[in-house]
Amino acid sequence: MGAGSVPRAFRDALVALRRSGIAVVIASQSPRGRVMARRLFTDHGFVVSDNLSPRKARILLMLALTRTRDPAEIQRIFSEY
Repeated sequence: MGAGSVPRAFRDALVALRRSGIAVVIASQSPRGRVMARRLFTDHGFVVSDNLSPRKARILLMLALTRTRDPAEIQRIFSEY
């Protein structure tokens, strides 16, 4: 879906994962797509990938998780790199 939008049932599953402590990164597979920090995402503690593809976001998340599990710090890392 565009801009990282997801169907409600899928989003509810992601919220449940986040509540259990699993990091959730929202990324878009659109070649020129960006996922911006929207309240819908940030309120649930999701990290947004901005312009990183899902593959690149996965690599950055793996690196970030070697340093922290805090969603705010992971988002800072995504914003910086």
